[in-house]
Amino acid sequence: MKKVTIKYKKMGVIQLEIKKSINAGEIFERLIEEEDITVNQLSFDIGVSPQMGSHIKNDRRPLQKDIAKRAINVFNDCPAFVMDLIFEFSSGFTPPVLRGKAIEQHRLSFKHFLLKEWTDVYGRINSEEFDWCKPSDEASKAEKDWLKDLIIELNEVEMAAANFRRHLHEAYLINPKQVRDETLTRIKAKGWVEA
Repeated sequence: MKKVTIKYKKMGVIQLEIKKSINAGEIFERLIEEEDITVNQLSFDIGVSPQMGSHIKNDRRPLQKDIAKRAINVFNDCPAFVMDLIFEFSSGFTPPVLRGKAIEQHRLSFKHFLLKEWTDVYGRINSEEFDWCKPSDEASKAEKDWLKDLIIELNEVEMAAANFRRHLHEAYLINPKQVRDETLTRIKAKGWVEA
């Protein structure tokens, strides 16, 4: 696995692993079912032999990064598929597709889920429990634990937002790649990132 090392001052080292390959059988199986295509059609679309496509779908061969990249480019209008692949290749550093039984798989459910998660974070940030003016190197263990919980809740908001966005793309057939490109243009114009 290729590892990207990220160093933070005073915090140590975090290893972000970008995997060279993953077992993608379940991911391919879902795509085949959702897109109502055959393994042969999927194989043709991503440029592998039908035998290789079958092996990947049945977890007899791992999906290599270069083939995954082609698959993402071909099926970029399938946000759940793209999210699944990127989540697996990034070792969980990106939001997963939330398919658990606790949330109904509908855009309105995810709208309410996002609002609830955001309300929780907003309330926590807005509370008087933490002194935001205090220098960070003077934070107590209890304050650092409180901040860690806040970061976990921010991660949950990110997951809720990513999955709500996924449902909007799917329900209204809005191309994720086109939206991503327009978003990048917009944030560059705002000066949020370097052009």
